[in-house]
Amino acid sequence: MARTGMRPSGEKTFFAPKKAASRITPGGTVSSQRLFETTDSNTGDEKSGVGRSKHENQESAADLEQSRQLYFGILKPLSASKSTTTEINNALAEIGLTAKPEKIFESIYGFTIELNSKQYAILKNHKFVASLEKDRSMPLMEPIVDGKAADSFNQSEPEVRLEAVIINSGSANQSATSRTIYRDSLAKTGDILPYGVRAVWGGTDISSLGNAGLGTYAFVIDSGILDTTGDLLLNRGWSRSWINGESPFADGNGHGTHVAGTIGALANGRGVVGVAPGAEIVSLKVFDSNGGGASYSTIIEAVNYATKTILCNNLDRTKCVINLSLGGSYSLGLDQAIKNAANQGIQFTIAAGNNGMDVDAFSPASAGDHPYVYTVSAVDSSYRMAAFSNWDDSYLGDDVDLAAPGVGIYSYYKGGKLEYLSGTSMAAPHVAGLLLMGGVRSGLSTTAIPGRVADLFAITALSSIGAGNQLNSSDLMLEGGSSNDTLLGRSGNDTL
Repeated sequence: MARTGMRPSGEKTFFAPKKAASRITPGGTVSSQRLFETTDSNTGDEKSGVGRSKHENQESAADLEQSRQLYFGILKPLSASKSTTTEINNALAEIGLTAKPEKIFESIYGFTIELNSKQYAILKNHKFVASLEKDRSMPLMEPIVDGKAADSFNQSEPEVRLEAVIINSGSANQSATSRTIYRDSLAKTGDILPYGVRAVWGGTDISSLGNAGLGTYAFVIDSGILDTTGDLLLNRGWSRSWINGESPFADGNGHGTHVAGTIGALANGRGVVGVAPGAEIVSLKVFDSNGGGASYSTIIEAVNYATKTILCNNLDRTKCVINLSLGGSYSLGLDQAIKNAANQGIQFTIAAGNNGMDVDAFSPASAGDHPYVYTVSAVDSSYRMAAFSNWDDSYLGDDVDLAAPGVGIYSYYKGGKLEYLSGTSMAAPHVAGLLLMGGVRSGLSTTAIPGRVADLFAITALSSIGAGNQLNSSDLMLEGGSSNDTLLGRSGNDTL
């Protein structure tokens, strides 16, 4: 059962993985009848068609043909000397299947393959296969207007979606609390400094360092990113679209552009400034402008592509992040694909989801028990958990790592206009930006909704932000209680 209150304080451990969550994987009863045309001498399984008429056998063959579907699979970890292509082909040959993989995701040990129901039953139980699931669609959940919370996912129809967002007419609630509350303000460079950017930087105006995010890379798997804002540094060489007829820089939905602005909008005196201003943004477009067009396997393919790009170009992995502001029902395969990339030092930020539910039922958010995977819940400017935000407790492992601003976030949207949106989709890119700029740590406590567990607030891991720019007493956040108020400092010599 969930507990109301805070998770224990402390920072995320980078090199010691948290306890892996134990889950029951989705599935159903499958036939034990074998595909082979001869009786298995070891098991005694009856060969296909024995004791049945020719007409019955023809019907069975027709049924099998109709049962053919596309599956995505993840292999168990491989030794450095073995390739995904070799292992999956060896597995297929070993069990006598003539089916061949349609795509191989070499960097994360994944593949897609078209199988009938009997072939699926055989392959999913092979010793090399960690997971094998039917592919399914990933439609966009429509944005929610007027501040209404997102509807829950229909558990009978597992889908992965762009996380719904809430369109607000103004910025986040600014009511007073004992913590420092930041408002959208004017940055030193003349940009708008969104309250969330300032909050995760501990009150510092990051624009004072100029485009300090230059030389870092954010891979945004989303609905595309507009190239018309004039406020984003886009990598045209590595960006890619999986949507026919739509470039990675088309974003009729606006979701991906909003995310990108929060991560890396330039400090250039126009529009907004991001958490890592000047970060190079790689647009990996998996959703079309209407919010459809994707599947679980598309997301996995995009993760593989980003991972391969980072590895093949020998990028500093501490200066790269893959952001996934999307989610759907639980998938062992999708979670494992992300963890396989994370095992190679790739950092991920993932939206916790907008269902107001325990995150264990959703992917890829439930992959947050990996030390390089940061699942992020949403809070408002008063550090209160958003009503729509998913959460997690310690039962089966705690997958939600941090909370970040996700209510009334100002960034670029449809047509390049600036707009206030709310959602955990808006919270995750704040953490993505911090990871690019030297790391993230657990900061202030946040206020839980009764019956849920809140997360500690995400804040920069840096004790300084550059030569001559030490974080000092003017940047302190105050957290009050009743008779035991404390001052949280950073440098060891802060005074009240």
